[in-house]
Amino acid sequence: MRRPLLPCLLGFLWLAGCSLPWSTPSTTIVEATPPALSVDNSFFESRGCFDSPDCLPESFNLIDIPIETLEPADESLGGLSPAVPLAVAANNSAFFLGDENFTYAKHCLLSRYTRYIVYAGGEYQMLATRADLAGFYAPIDTPEEAYSFAIAATGLRPLYDIAEDTSIAFELKLVEDTHVDAADGAFVVHLYDTFMCGCGPHYVDLVDVTVYTDGGLGIAAPVAVYRNPELDNVCAD
Repeated sequence: MRRPLLPCLLGFLWLAGCSLPWSTPSTTIVEATPPALSVDNSFFESRGCFDSPDCLPESFNLIDIPIETLEPADESLGGLSPAVPLAVAANNSAFFLGDENFTYAKHCLLSRYTRYIVYAGGEYQMLATRADLAGFYAPIDTPEEAYSFAIAATGLRPLYDIAEDTSIAFELKLVEDTHVDAADGAFVVHLYDTFMCGCGPHYVDLVDVTVYTDGGLGIAAPVAVYRNPELDNVCAD
């Protein structure tokens, strides 16, 4: 009597120690606790800056690429020192505005360009580029400063509680929550690129960012960590 083909095939794969092509290898997740940081956005909020950048001096309207919107800084930037009032200056454009004019940019059909405004020494200052950011916030002496500086300079994100998301498929056998390691007079910040553009599958990538005391950065090549199979057929622009 003929034996069914599928059970025989599955039995062979099991005996050979193989895994099916759609299976996900078991993954160990190393959890970490987010740093206890906070940001006071009241300075810019009380002046109506989050409603309109017209709260800024007239000179800011005369720069080559005027600010489109000002947005609150999130708590992940709370480790920056000096702890002066800080706002995110954003521009969204379908045209290329020149990455060299901004701290970082995220490109898709509509690109988002990011700079920062601080209020220090009784005046508003534009921190447009990574060099400006380093010039204002360096030296970077603590893990908390490195954490916030890496996020501010790159737009990469910290991720925690990854183990709680049961919908994702992992690409690696070891995955770690965001944390900071000290390394030879610098700090390595373990961040993730969660930006989605184009059609799936959409991967979340690990990017290690080395932050040096003078504010210089070393950005490692991205490594695919996981994806949500439910988004494989989703397109984002």
